[in-house]
Amino acid sequence: MKHQVHKLIFLLCASWVVNSECVYSQGSSLLRLPALTDVSEVAWHNSIYLLPEFQKGKITYAKGFELDYQFNLNYNIYYEKMHYISSAGDKLEITNTRDIQYVQIGGKSLFHEYNKGYYEVILKLPVALAVRNSLVLESTQYNSGRAGSVTRMEVRGVVTDYDRSYSRGFAYFIIDQNNSLHKATRTSILRLFPSSRDAIQEYLNKNKVNFESRENLVDLLGFCNQLISN
Repeated sequence: MKHQVHKLIFLLCASWVVNSECVYSQGSSLLRLPALTDVSEVAWHNSIYLLPEFQKGKITYAKGFELDYQFNLNYNIYYEKMHYISSAGDKLEITNTRDIQYVQIGGKSLFHEYNKGYYEVILKLPVALAVRNSLVLESTQYNSGRAGSVTRMEVRGVVTDYDRSYSRGFAYFIIDQNNSLHKATRTSILRLFPSSRDAIQEYLNKNKVNFESRENLVDLLGFCNQLISN
Protein backbone atom coordinates (compact mmCIF):
# COMPACT_ATOMS: atom_id res chain seq x y z
CA MET A 1 0.00 0.00 0.00
CA LYS A 2 2.76 2.42 0.93
CA HIS A 3 4.54 1.60 -2.32
CA GLN A 4 1.36 2.45 -4.24
CA VAL A 5 1.03 5.78 -2.43
CA HIS A 6 4.62 6.64 -3.34
CA LYS A 7 4.01 5.66 -6.96
CA LEU A 8 0.85 7.72 -7.30
CA ILE A 9 2.00 10.87 -5.55
CA PHE A 10 5.75 11.23 -6.04
CA LEU A 11 8.01 11.63 -9.04
CA LEU A 12 11.71 12.31 -9.41
CA CYS A 13 12.30 15.03 -11.99
CA ALA A 14 15.50 15.71 -13.95
CA SER A 15 15.28 19.52 -14.22
CA TRP A 16 13.35 22.49 -12.91
CA VAL A 17 12.44 25.90 -14.33
CA VAL A 18 12.44 28.40 -11.45
CA ASN A 19 9.74 31.06 -11.17
CA SER A 20 10.70 34.63 -11.91
CA GLU A 21 8.63 36.57 -9.38
CA CYS A 22 10.27 39.73 -8.09
CA VAL A 23 11.58 39.26 -4.54
CA TYR A 24 13.24 41.50 -1.97
CA SER A 25 16.90 40.83 -1.23
CA GLN A 26 17.78 39.96 2.36
CA GLY A 27 21.21 41.53 1.98
CA SER A 28 23.11 38.38 2.86
CA SER A 29 26.39 37.37 1.20
CA LEU A 30 26.17 35.87 -2.27
CA LEU A 31 26.18 32.12 -2.75
CA ARG A 32 28.48 31.18 -5.63
CA LEU A 33 27.92 28.15 -7.84
CA PRO A 34 31.11 27.67 -9.93
CA ALA A 35 31.02 26.69 -13.58
CA LEU A 36 30.78 22.95 -14.34
CA THR A 37 29.65 22.29 -10.75
CA ASP A 38 26.44 20.70 -9.53
CA VAL A 39 24.70 22.42 -6.62
CA SER A 40 25.05 19.24 -4.54
CA GLU A 41 28.84 19.76 -4.56
CA VAL A 42 29.00 23.24 -3.03
CA ALA A 43 29.50 23.95 0.69
CA TRP A 44 26.21 25.80 0.99
CA HIS A 45 24.16 22.89 -0.38
CA ASN A 46 22.49 22.00 2.94
CA SER A 47 21.32 25.60 3.39
CA ILE A 48 19.06 25.48 0.33
CA TYR A 49 16.36 23.78 2.44
CA LEU A 50 13.79 25.71 4.45
CA LEU A 51 14.37 23.56 7.54
CA PRO A 52 17.72 22.40 8.92
CA GLU A 53 16.57 18.77 8.62
CA PHE A 54 13.79 16.68 7.10
CA GLN A 55 10.78 16.30 9.39
CA LYS A 56 7.60 14.28 9.41
CA GLY A 57 4.88 16.08 7.53
CA LYS A 58 1.41 15.63 6.13
CA ILE A 59 -0.25 16.61 2.88
CA THR A 60 -3.71 18.18 2.69
CA TYR A 61 -5.55 18.13 -0.62
CA ALA A 62 -7.91 20.75 -2.03
CA LYS A 63 -10.95 18.64 -1.15
CA GLY A 64 -9.84 18.35 2.48
CA PHE A 65 -8.45 14.82 2.22
CA GLU A 66 -5.28 14.12 4.22
CA LEU A 67 -2.93 11.19 3.78
CA ASP A 68 -2.78 9.02 6.89
CA TYR A 69 0.86 8.24 6.10
CA GLN A 70 3.47 10.87 7.01
CA PHE A 71 6.64 11.40 5.01
CA ASN A 72 9.99 12.95 5.91
CA LEU A 73 9.64 16.28 4.11
CA ASN A 74 11.59 19.47 3.52
CA TYR A 75 11.18 22.39 1.11
CA ASN A 76 14.07 22.96 -1.30
CA ILE A 77 14.37 26.72 -1.84
CA TYR A 78 16.87 26.40 -4.68
CA TYR A 79 14.64 24.18 -6.82
CA GLU A 80 11.42 25.57 -5.27
CA LYS A 81 10.16 22.01 -4.83
CA MET A 82 8.98 19.88 -1.93
CA HIS A 83 11.32 16.93 -1.33
CA TYR A 84 10.90 13.74 0.66
CA ILE A 85 13.21 10.90 1.67
CA SER A 86 12.35 7.57 0.07
CA SER A 87 12.65 4.20 1.76
CA ALA A 88 15.99 3.83 -0.04
CA GLY A 89 17.26 7.06 1.51
CA ASP A 90 17.07 9.13 -1.70
CA LYS A 91 15.82 12.71 -1.78
CA LEU A 92 12.96 12.79 -4.28
CA GLU A 93 10.46 15.39 -5.37
CA ILE A 94 6.73 15.48 -4.72
CA THR A 95 4.85 15.44 -7.99
CA ASN A 96 3.44 18.87 -8.74
CA THR A 97 -0.33 18.40 -8.83
CA ARG A 98 -3.21 20.85 -8.55
CA ASP A 99 -4.76 18.60 -5.88
CA ILE A 100 -2.24 19.56 -3.17
CA GLN A 101 -3.30 22.59 -1.15
CA TYR A 102 -1.19 22.56 2.04
CA VAL A 103 1.83 20.72 3.35
CA GLN A 104 2.44 20.71 7.10
CA ILE A 105 6.06 20.17 8.19
CA GLY A 106 6.65 20.35 11.90
CA GLY A 107 5.20 23.66 13.03
CA LYS A 108 5.21 25.20 9.54
CA SER A 109 2.32 25.28 7.11
CA LEU A 110 3.11 25.75 3.43
CA PHE A 111 0.45 26.77 0.92
CA HIS A 112 0.81 25.19 -2.52
CA GLU A 113 0.03 26.95 -5.79
CA TYR A 114 0.35 24.73 -8.86
CA ASN A 115 2.09 27.20 -11.16
CA LYS A 116 4.28 28.94 -8.58
CA GLY A 117 5.22 26.53 -5.82
CA TYR A 118 5.08 26.75 -2.01
CA TYR A 119 4.54 29.69 0.32
CA GLU A 120 5.10 29.62 4.08
CA VAL A 121 1.95 30.78 5.90
CA ILE A 122 2.77 33.39 8.55
CA LEU A 123 -0.71 34.44 9.61
CA LYS A 124 -3.67 32.05 9.44
CA LEU A 125 -6.79 34.16 9.15
CA PRO A 126 -9.73 34.25 6.74
CA VAL A 127 -7.38 36.27 4.52
CA ALA A 128 -3.90 34.91 5.27
CA LEU A 129 -0.36 36.23 4.95
CA ALA A 130 2.43 34.13 3.46
CA VAL A 131 6.07 34.55 2.49
CA ARG A 132 7.91 33.07 -0.45
CA ASN A 133 11.58 32.33 0.24
CA SER A 134 13.84 32.22 -2.82
CA LEU A 135 17.39 32.09 -4.06
CA VAL A 136 17.66 34.88 -6.62
CA LEU A 137 20.14 34.71 -9.49
CA GLU A 138 22.14 37.94 -9.17
CA SER A 139 24.96 37.50 -11.70
CA THR A 140 26.68 35.13 -14.08
CA GLN A 141 30.31 35.17 -15.19
CA TYR A 142 32.39 33.13 -17.61
CA ASN A 143 35.93 31.97 -16.79
CA SER A 144 37.27 34.60 -19.16
CA GLY A 145 35.89 37.24 -16.83
CA ARG A 146 33.12 38.21 -19.21
CA ALA A 147 29.81 38.73 -17.48
CA GLY A 148 26.84 36.81 -18.80
CA SER A 149 23.25 37.93 -18.92
CA VAL A 150 20.91 37.25 -16.01
CA THR A 151 17.75 35.79 -17.53
CA ARG A 152 14.35 35.98 -15.82
CA MET A 153 13.79 32.26 -16.27
CA GLU A 154 16.48 29.82 -15.20
CA VAL A 155 16.68 26.05 -15.47
CA ARG A 156 18.18 24.81 -12.22
CA GLY A 157 19.82 21.47 -11.71
CA VAL A 158 21.65 21.89 -15.03
CA VAL A 159 25.44 22.30 -14.89
CA THR A 160 26.59 25.33 -16.90
CA ASP A 161 29.86 26.65 -18.31
CA TYR A 162 29.67 29.90 -16.30
CA ASP A 163 29.66 30.86 -12.62
CA ARG A 164 26.36 31.80 -10.97
CA SER A 165 25.86 33.91 -7.85
CA TYR A 166 22.65 33.88 -5.80
CA SER A 167 21.26 35.99 -3.01
CA ARG A 168 18.58 35.00 -0.53
CA GLY A 169 15.31 36.79 -1.12
CA PHE A 170 11.72 36.90 0.01
CA ALA A 171 8.36 38.27 -1.07
CA TYR A 172 5.10 38.56 0.86
CA PHE A 173 1.77 37.39 -0.50
CA ILE A 174 -1.87 37.44 0.56
CA ILE A 175 -4.02 34.30 0.30
CA ASP A 176 -7.65 35.27 -0.10
CA GLN A 177 -10.70 33.27 0.98
CA ASN A 178 -10.77 31.55 -2.40
CA ASN A 179 -7.18 30.36 -1.95
CA SER A 180 -5.85 32.72 -4.62
CA LEU A 181 -2.49 34.49 -4.25
CA HIS A 182 -1.91 38.23 -4.43
CA LYS A 183 1.35 40.16 -4.04
CA ALA A 184 1.19 42.08 -0.73
CA THR A 185 0.77 45.66 -1.92
CA ARG A 186 -1.37 48.64 -1.01
CA THR A 187 -3.42 48.15 -4.17
CA SER A 188 -4.15 44.47 -3.55
CA ILE A 189 -5.16 45.12 0.08
CA LEU A 190 -7.72 47.72 -0.97
CA ARG A 191 -9.02 45.50 -3.77
CA LEU A 192 -9.46 42.46 -1.51
CA PHE A 193 -11.57 44.34 1.05
CA PRO A 194 -13.84 46.52 -1.14
CA SER A 195 -16.55 46.97 1.50
CA SER A 196 -13.97 48.23 4.02
CA ARG A 197 -11.93 50.34 1.64
CA ASP A 198 -12.43 53.62 3.53
CA ALA A 199 -11.45 52.16 6.90
CA ILE A 200 -8.36 50.50 5.43
CA GLN A 201 -7.40 53.68 3.57
CA GLU A 202 -7.61 55.56 6.86
CA TYR A 203 -5.42 52.90 8.55
CA LEU A 204 -2.83 53.18 5.78
CA ASN A 205 -2.84 56.97 6.03
CA LYS A 206 -2.25 56.85 9.79
CA ASN A 207 0.31 54.04 9.76
CA LYS A 208 3.40 54.02 7.59
CA VAL A 209 3.12 50.43 6.40
CA ASN A 210 6.30 48.98 4.96
CA PHE A 211 5.20 46.20 2.64
CA GLU A 212 8.60 44.55 3.08
CA SER A 213 8.08 44.32 6.86
CA ARG A 214 6.58 41.14 8.29
CA GLU A 215 5.52 42.93 11.48
CA ASN A 216 3.76 45.71 9.56
CA LEU A 217 1.93 43.25 7.31
CA VAL A 218 0.82 41.06 10.22
CA ASP A 219 -0.67 44.13 11.92
CA LEU A 220 -2.33 45.29 8.69
CA LEU A 221 -3.88 41.89 7.87
CA GLY A 222 -5.03 41.53 11.47
CA PHE A 223 -6.84 44.86 11.18
CA CYS A 224 -8.35 44.00 7.79
CA ASN A 225 -9.64 40.62 8.90
CA GLN A 226 -11.44 42.19 11.85
CA LEU A 227 -13.49 44.16 9.34
CA ILE A 228 -14.81 41.06 7.59
CA SER A 229 -17.33 40.23 10.30
CA ASN A 230 -18.17 43.87 11.08
